[in-house]
Amino acid sequence: MSREDLGGRHPKGSQYEELRRLLVQPERREIEAIRSRVEDPKKRAKDVASVLPEAVRASATEGDDLGRALSPTLEGAIRTSIRKDPRTFADLLFPVMGPAIRRSIAHALKDLIQNLNQALEHSFSLRGLRWRLEAVRTGKSFGEVVLAHTLVYRVEELFLIHRETGLVLGHLADPDVRTRDAGLVSGMLTAIQDFVKESFDVDGQETLHTMEVGGLDVWVDQGPGAVLAAVIRGEAPQSLHGLLRETLEEIHARFSEELEAFEGDASPFQPAEGLMEPCLRAQQEAPGRRVSPLLVLLPVLAAVLLCWWGIREWSGARRARLITEALAGEPGIELLKTQRRGGTIHLRGLRDPFSSDPDSVLRGRGFDSENVRYEWREYLSLDGPVVLRRARRILGAPPMVRLEYAGGVLTASGAAEAGWILRARDLALLVPGVTRYEDGGLSSGDEALFDASKAEIEGARLFFSGTTAALEEGQEPVLEDLSLAIRHLFQAAESLGVGVRVLAVGHTDPSGSEETNESLSLERARSVRRALVARGTPEERIGVSGMGSSRPSEGVDPGVEPHRLRRVTFRIVEPSGGGDGA
Repeated sequence: MSREDLGGRHPKGSQYEELRRLLVQPERREIEAIRSRVEDPKKRAKDVASVLPEAVRASATEGDDLGRALSPTLEGAIRTSIRKDPRTFADLLFPVMGPAIRRSIAHALKDLIQNLNQALEHSFSLRGLRWRLEAVRTGKSFGEVVLAHTLVYRVEELFLIHRETGLVLGHLADPDVRTRDAGLVSGMLTAIQDFVKESFDVDGQETLHTMEVGGLDVWVDQGPGAVLAAVIRGEAPQSLHGLLRETLEEIHARFSEELEAFEGDASPFQPAEGLMEPCLRAQQEAPGRRVSPLLVLLPVLAAVLLCWWGIREWSGARRARLITEALAGEPGIELLKTQRRGGTIHLRGLRDPFSSDPDSVLRGRGFDSENVRYEWREYLSLDGPVVLRRARRILGAPPMVRLEYAGGVLTASGAAEAGWILRARDLALLVPGVTRYEDGGLSSGDEALFDASKAEIEGARLFFSGTTAALEEGQEPVLEDLSLAIRHLFQAAESLGVGVRVLAVGHTDPSGSEETNESLSLERARSVRRALVARGTPEERIGVSGMGSSRPSEGVDPGVEPHRLRRVTFRIVEPSGGGDGA
């Protein structure tokens, strides 16, 4: 089909242009709008401003590339701002830097005083004691008082001041002092210099060199471009004037161009503070060579303490050795280790249950066992005395029976009832350590057994602690033997047809009132009765009585220690005999 057949019109006609306009015009408008926004600086800036905050936030999450990119620009801007007007930047930093500097100086000064106070804390001289009293009286720290008394002189501050403008070029201060406002000091010095010149009509080159303010001296050295002022406490030597003058001359030599071109920026003069630093010097009083009496006494005191400690250690070691020797030789006791901890002796070892009580052994040797501690493990001893005690307990030997042991042979002699003799033959070989039993020396006799049991019972003594009804330690073997003797007594009395009772009689020492002593003595007798009943003695056949302290020496040797009066004794009585029976 040809172009003419398409409605008879050429495609480049007005209709074709209209169609193209309809199809392309919207995109063209958008492209024109985009081009206008891109090429117009104001619109482009507005577009960037709208997305910049979000872009900065997004960049922060991706790393610190943005900070590194902006850093040179920001540093340059700050540097330009400071050069243009340093006061603006100083005003901005003033609220932050001022408190920070003051706080730092306060902390440094406090640390210095504390360190000095600690260093002199242990001073023993009389002068040191006087200074310490002065510190208490005035409320100052000890370090401040010492510094005030020993200081000859000290350059506390140095000010380098521009001569023409009066502005501070450099400022140094001793770290031990509270600094002053440099600008205020500079203004004061400049004002005083002007006052002197105008009031006294002095030559323009003349100036004030020294002035006194309270307890401080201010020395001023003036050069053609700068003034060096030193704030001094104490009496400084005149040689300091020469040092200040030399320092000022060197500053002029090194900073002559900067002094001539000075317009308010003091940063070029910062190296000058290094030249000023040697002028910050101080001198303290040399310590005296006299030796304090307290320092002489100190070695003596140390020697006395050393001797006391040595004697105490020697005495403790000797006591531990004697106690160890006393127990080491006791049958049925094997010591394995002895230790001293402070004033206490710790003993560890093996002990047979039928061996002697360690506390009783030590008291018998004259040792106080209060500070002795034991750690025992039971074992079976074959020592003769221990085997003999074990045999007497297991066999229940009557008082009239004498047992002997040697080389594994247990020998019995004396008098006993027929029933006991037969039982002993069955039990003797069961005693550990006994390999043979011989009783050819035994005879049967109830009357002899009765008398022997009675003698043993009436000779028994049980002792008590303090003002109580509690038995002393180590009384268990006595109770066991007493219980066995009472049992044999009753058996023999039954065979003889005799009715008897055992009377427990309590006693006290005379320290308390008679009423209290009678009550305590009766309670002690009852305590013994309860112990015997617990071991199988019939309660109805034991009577009790309390004598108080009315018969203190009954059954006791004259001159015995008072604690041996606190006891219970025994008597054998007929059924109608004395005692409360309760």
